[in-house]
Amino acid sequence: MTQALKIPVELLDLIPLQTKVVETAPASALAIQKKIEQESYALFRRAVDEIKIIRREYLTCSANSWGKDSTVTLLAALLAHMELMREGVLNSDSPFLITNINTGVENHLIQMLSFCEAEKIKSFGKENGINVDLRIGTPPLAKQWAALFLSGIKIISSSRTNNDCSVILKVLNAENIERQIKVDYGEKVVTLLGVRLSESVSRASSVKRYGMDSTTANTLIERDESGDMVFAPIVNMSDDHIWTLIRQAGTNPISRSKQGYESIPSYANNHRLLNLIYSDSRDGSCPTSSKKIKGDNQTLGGCGASARTGCYLCAKTATDKSGEAQAKQLRHSIISGNIIKVRNYIISISQDIDYRTWHSRAFDATTGAITLQPNVLNAPALDKVIWLLSQATWDEHERAARFKTLVDQGRENEDLGFADILQDPALSPEDKHEMAEVYKKYATRPLIAPMSFELAIFLSAIHSRDGIRLPPYRALHVWLATKEGKRIPYPSVSVEDAKIDAIPDSVMVIPEHHDVSTFIPFTGNGLLDTESASGCDGESNLSIAEIPVYQAKHYLPKDELHKIDNMKPSDLVKINGLETNLFTQKLRATPTKHQPKKRYSKRSIVKASKRKGKYKVLDRGRTSLNSYSFGYRDKTSHLEERLYAPIKIGMPTTQREFNPLKESICEESTGYKISQLAIYDWIDYGGLEQALAEHDDSIRLHESFDDDIYYFGGVGVFESMLRWGLFKLGKSASENAGRMLTRTSYYNALGILALNDSAVRKLALNKCKTHKISEYRKNIKSNISLHIKQILPMKEYRSYKANLLLTIRNERNERRRQVRDKHQLLLKDPGAYALSEVTELHSHYKDQYKNCVRNWLLPDSLNQSGIKFFDGENLKNKASLNRGFLNFFHSIYTDLETMFMLFDRSVENTIKNDSQARQKVMKACSLLASELNDIEQTALTELKDDINSQNGQGILFYLTYSKPAHISSANEMIEQRLSQIFNSPKLKFKQTFKLSDCVANTGNIMW
Repeated sequence: MTQALKIPVELLDLIPLQTKVVETAPASALAIQKKIEQESYALFRRAVDEIKIIRREYLTCSANSWGKDSTVTLLAALLAHMELMREGVLNSDSPFLITNINTGVENHLIQMLSFCEAEKIKSFGKENGINVDLRIGTPPLAKQWAALFLSGIKIISSSRTNNDCSVILKVLNAENIERQIKVDYGEKVVTLLGVRLSESVSRASSVKRYGMDSTTANTLIERDESGDMVFAPIVNMSDDHIWTLIRQAGTNPISRSKQGYESIPSYANNHRLLNLIYSDSRDGSCPTSSKKIKGDNQTLGGCGASARTGCYLCAKTATDKSGEAQAKQLRHSIISGNIIKVRNYIISISQDIDYRTWHSRAFDATTGAITLQPNVLNAPALDKVIWLLSQATWDEHERAARFKTLVDQGRENEDLGFADILQDPALSPEDKHEMAEVYKKYATRPLIAPMSFELAIFLSAIHSRDGIRLPPYRALHVWLATKEGKRIPYPSVSVEDAKIDAIPDSVMVIPEHHDVSTFIPFTGNGLLDTESASGCDGESNLSIAEIPVYQAKHYLPKDELHKIDNMKPSDLVKINGLETNLFTQKLRATPTKHQPKKRYSKRSIVKASKRKGKYKVLDRGRTSLNSYSFGYRDKTSHLEERLYAPIKIGMPTTQREFNPLKESICEESTGYKISQLAIYDWIDYGGLEQALAEHDDSIRLHESFDDDIYYFGGVGVFESMLRWGLFKLGKSASENAGRMLTRTSYYNALGILALNDSAVRKLALNKCKTHKISEYRKNIKSNISLHIKQILPMKEYRSYKANLLLTIRNERNERRRQVRDKHQLLLKDPGAYALSEVTELHSHYKDQYKNCVRNWLLPDSLNQSGIKFFDGENLKNKASLNRGFLNFFHSIYTDLETMFMLFDRSVENTIKNDSQARQKVMKACSLLASELNDIEQTALTELKDDINSQNGQGILFYLTYSKPAHISSANEMIEQRLSQIFNSPKLKFKQTFKLSDCVANTGNIMW
């Protein structure tokens, strides 16, 4: 095992905590080099010692990208680990944790470096008895680059928009790994970050903000925080220090110490490959850390304008300096040349408004207006990028296969890239040997694969789910077409000439029917029609409502009442077959201290001040697109929120809660997970063939119609894939998919997905007056109906909404006045208030009460005649639930305790203590209860007439079919059955108030 790195003790004391190399004129180059070397070794030794202090108390984990900074951090952590093993603090079972993120679109050189270094450190661990635990994070299917930016879910991350690529591909992946590490090893883990003050101005600012420049091992341990703990052991090193350490690391380093220092211990003989990669790329690696400091609200810097060796599809900077530098060398250009062209094409269209579609996702819940935002690449652009990435993937696959064949045959010198390495006069013999060996080993596998068969399936599904205007299964068709050799030219564009447009405001579409209730289906799981959802494709269950015990006791059968014996009246009970509805509202005598909801800005706080104990925001960060407030603005005033307490009830319902495609829901999955077995079945049983035929039919149809193939292919693609079981969805993903499909289907029915992007764009840019609605159709010859009332630019829409809000305000003011009047009556005369409320409640629910009588009588009649189910309904259950509502509603007028549940305690106390008020309420309730009995009689008579009419022939058939043998005819059986019900004591509620029966001794109160 490598010996400890020996540094003269006196030298450690000479190196300040923060070191900056300053060149002085008289100093010779050798003297400067020696000084840098001394500082480098001393700072490295300090880093090792600091890590050792932390490792004695915590596990440490090196967040590693295999770049220069993270490599030095890793070497310091490795040496600290080995020294602690020699000292007996750690043993061979002690984990040496390393994390690495592979975004799936990494530069090919970084790919080769990662493969190489991972193998080296694993081998080193086995040889030296070190328990190396290397965790490599890769994005799941739905979070891969193509899945995000070619699906329409995200817009391309550019220098002036979001940093979704950094967050999703790197940061979230790192967080997933960290969570798993804490599950495996516990919470006491310190992450070692290779961040430095001299990296960049923004990095230095971030480092200082969180005190990493001054945090020592001892201060970190003393702080003993239970949350996110990070340490930056090389924070004060300069670039010169870093490269000195890298070049003098290993048993056979690139260079030796001029002062005779031992080489820096390493898991590798040297780090020549890393040095070569930086040389070929001219500048550093991607500075975006995969670690986000907890509590850091600063926008991630992305890749900025640095020349980085990072993602080959990165659009955060206009020119990929390192990629362009690599492409000048044949050994790299034959691998990455085409993908750089694709990347440049993406840059050229990413901020050009002509390549955007006006996609509809959000809607204003107050007005029902639908937002069209230019936040998605249009269909032709998406189609072309999918094609380019697919063919780039297959071209790289073929290149790797050809090179592997040459290597297997010992003819690798015939490969142009390999030959370029051997013939490069700028490389030393050692560099040539290192690069050639690595190239020969790792360039035999595909190093660029932004697309895949699984991604093509995923994109086809999401395009269908979200309403992207592509033919059905388009991504899948493109992937298979490029596999068969079909190609389009790789574009050659100048990124300097890329068009950068200002993104205009949204355009608002007002449907013909824009009541907010239109959007209620968005909360459902409407993936399939009822027949499919309730069959083998899915499962459906009766709705379940939670209602309080004082209501539930009227719904529950007698043999289940014991379950609520020990429960309070306000405790909640779940009952199948009910849906929760607002029944009434309890008016409080004393308002609550409920404060109005405050609206907070979503923009990050950039600058704030604290003066005299007050906090004030001075400046906020920008956002990519304007974010509008589309929350529902109802007519409820703040006064109502403070005075009213909603009382909900369980109403019998025939609605079922569908769990569509139950086989697609996977408890272990949190998103979209491809099922390989289902894909095999899909292919074997003709599903793939049918999908491609559907695509071709769509193309033929639209080409014959108007030479434009870019029309929405319908939500059937997504539903079909789920039926085949191609995806396993987590519960939240399933619920989200239901909302998405319902929304897309609704927008498609309105005709929004057939709008003309050009016309909408002109309207948004104020380049034309408002067209007729029919002129917004993509194809004016089409017979697609647009169920749209108006299409308004945002400026006009604000005026439209303002007028609507004035109406809402007026209605809110009127409701506020009514609430005040009721509250004053409550305070002045609680008895009169109670009387008015029970009367109003009776008037409001009497029609529903009548329907429930019918919905009880007929199912009960059929059930007792032997018919248990009718039209898919459980008749016994339906009769029982409707009877339950009748029981509860009737009890409001026959039982004071039930009635009191609807009122404030002050009303209850007044009625109990004021005999005059009590008698008035009881007398009114008695009359209202009698009216309910009359409603029951009317409902029975009407039901009897309906059954004997033409409308009741179906019921007659069932009654005849199931009639007892001793009944001669269906009519006789109906008469007998209804007569039994009519004369049954169950029908009439006999317990109406009688004042003489309502007197009882209760202390000093007479009832």
